[in-house]
Amino acid sequence: MPLSSSIQDFSFSKEIGLDPITVLSLSGTIIQFVDLGTKLLEGKAVVTHQDGKMFVEEEIGFAVKNIRASIAKLQRPLDVKEGKSTWPGTVALERLSQRSTSVGTTLILSMENARKRKDYNMGKTLQQSSSSIWKTSEAKTLRGELLGIQDSLNSNVLEDFQ
Repeated sequence: MPLSSSIQDFSFSKEIGLDPITVLSLSGTIIQFVDLGTKLLEGKAVVTHQDGKMFVEEEIGFAVKNIRASIAKLQRPLDVKEGKSTWPGTVALERLSQRSTSVGTTLILSMENARKRKDYNMGKTLQQSSSSIWKTSEAKTLRGELLGIQDSLNSNVLEDFQ
């Protein structure tokens, strides 16, 4: 790494109070979460088995596991160096993490409730069953929230991060 680049990184780190890798990692987690949540709500396959098939129980288990992992990462406190951060992106990241956690919790509850009821309209895949897991209005609201999170991440964090 050239010296000028490391000096620039150091000054950026001091200015925002966050390690740039932390910002990128948290942003990446939010992007992956939004992608997974959107696929779920649109009834797109989130994962496939080696033979190309995965039953709804397995897909729900996979989705719940991955959303829980995202929530765990998003709930970690930001490690702000040298006191409080003056970078507005820090507050935006914290809010986006909270919003993502809230949507993720709702997605998990809906899937777990459907799994307990065994109510998938007897679809064999999550694609076939998504309309019975989420009402159309609920899916539309959650999808809107996910897109809002993505837009906020782009405009309030990543744009300032450059």
